[in-house]
Amino acid sequence: MFYPRQNNVNLKSLTYRYVMALGLVAILATASMFYLQKVIAAQKYSSNIINQASNERFLVKQIGLYHVALIATRGSELNPDFRKKLLDAANALESNHQSLLDREESENLGGEMLPSVRKIYFDDPIQLNHQISDYIALAKTLSLNTYEQLTNKTLLSSSFVELTENILKSMNKVVEAHVTHSEKALKRTRQIEIFLWLVNMVVLVLLGL
Repeated sequence: MFYPRQNNVNLKSLTYRYVMALGLVAILATASMFYLQKVIAAQKYSSNIINQASNERFLVKQIGLYHVALIATRGSELNPDFRKKLLDAANALESNHQSLLDREESENLGGEMLPSVRKIYFDDPIQLNHQISDYIALAKTLSLNTYEQLTNKTLLSSSFVELTENILKSMNKVVEAHVTHSEKALKRTRQIEIFLWLVNMVVLVLLGL
């Protein structure tokens, strides 16, 4: 006579536990999805920054080559052409560098600059932002000076090659910092995926019992 009521109570209790277990699985799956979307967005942002930094390195190499061509063609008819190409490359580097800084520092354009990258750009001993600004100014000076004017500035021209190499090395460090950050983020993602998988398995086992 009393068994139906007891069975009904047990059924309600089991239903409650069943719903709680499925709710927990749903919450874990949702949290996992949002976290993965966040990681994907961060990786896309890092990829864009690396691409832009690669463009910056290409422009620096281009400026270095135009500088060599400018020195090699002094007194030649080709000299004005290389002077113009050097100026165009310097302007392109200035625009690309400003765009990279804007993308790094503006949350609307991607995110905040990584602490390790910010240190490379603004702190001693590298101060890459200052190096690039000086490098652009120097490239423009070289492009706007005639051969006669450059003969009086041999130090200005001779230090350019060394400055180019130093900037390229510093830019490599920026790319390496982003790659390292991405590798750590992927490692954390794998660990979280394993943890969520284990929790889901525990919940499903308990649900089965």
